[in-house]
Amino acid sequence: MRCLYPPGIAVHVLADAALYASAFQTHQTEVDTYYSTLHDRIRFLDADRCVKLHDYSELLRRECHPDYQRLYYSYGKLVWSGDPSRLIPNTDLETLRRSVRCSVNTRRFQLGHKDHRAIFGPSQFRYPDHTHHELIERLTDIALREVIAIRLACAEVDISTRLWPQAIRATCHKGPKNGRWAIGLKPYPEYYGSCKLLPYHGMPVVRLNSHKRPKLTIVPEVLLRSDISLTRVVLDGSDEVYFYLDSSINASIA
Repeated sequence: MRCLYPPGIAVHVLADAALYASAFQTHQTEVDTYYSTLHDRIRFLDADRCVKLHDYSELLRRECHPDYQRLYYSYGKLVWSGDPSRLIPNTDLETLRRSVRCSVNTRRFQLGHKDHRAIFGPSQFRYPDHTHHELIERLTDIALREVIAIRLACAEVDISTRLWPQAIRATCHKGPKNGRWAIGLKPYPEYYGSCKLLPYHGMPVVRLNSHKRPKLTIVPEVLLRSDISLTRVVLDGSDEVYFYLDSSINASIA
């Protein structure tokens, strides 16, 4: 076995912040900050030798031109000419739309907590007449079609197989991709059974479950900020929230 696979592994991470920036209206400064944060984390962990970070869109430009460009515009034409659900028959379109809506960049609108609760909060707090409600709905519809076109083009290009045909894919998403099963990564043991959101679509909150054991779930942050029973655990002494801790946990520790 050693003659086939030398000791050690190389982890190739495809970051898609720039790839989906056109869909979510993410400014380049935020994309750059995201990549810088990832690079800094890899260096901090002294993992430069085995973890390779790639800009997904740059790989497509460098390795898959003009294939990706042709596919993107071809699928874009199909997506905008009719009902996009026919192009993704095995996907719950409404669930995908809700996910896309949570990812649309609203920072430019300078929204406060009450605004976020009225636009993104639970149904009892929603306010359809909010100044930005209709605009965000339109941005979501545009982003949804753009996301579908990008996904379909990327799936057909299948860049990971093209560049690393012998590699093993790992992801927190379920199911096969391009007919190949991946290693399913669970960010934590209860992830698949208790979370409706992907880790990067919300914030972690730790509470006691029915068995009085700590349980972590991913929740929209707009539902957590106004909860006075929660403690904000910040990262490296900054104001960036790492996760929220319920008072029941604090009491059990005490």
